[in-house]
Amino acid sequence: MEDPISMVARRLLLIIDRMSLSSQGLAAFGAFISMLVVGTVGFHYLERDWNWVEAFYFSTYTL
Repeated sequence: MEDPISMVARRLLLIIDRMSLSSQGLAAFGAFISMLVVGTVGFHYLERDWNWVEAFYFSTYTL
């Protein structure tokens, strides 16, 4: 039979692993949304006949 302290430690490690995976997923989702928004705003600037350097700079600057 396993002692109660090691059972609690094992459960805490599982909770920490799950939290780190969910925070990594949240960070990846946030990065994806940021790239999508920057690309959309940059495309809007490119439609105004700007070059891609100005479009990228001003889209990241405004966001």
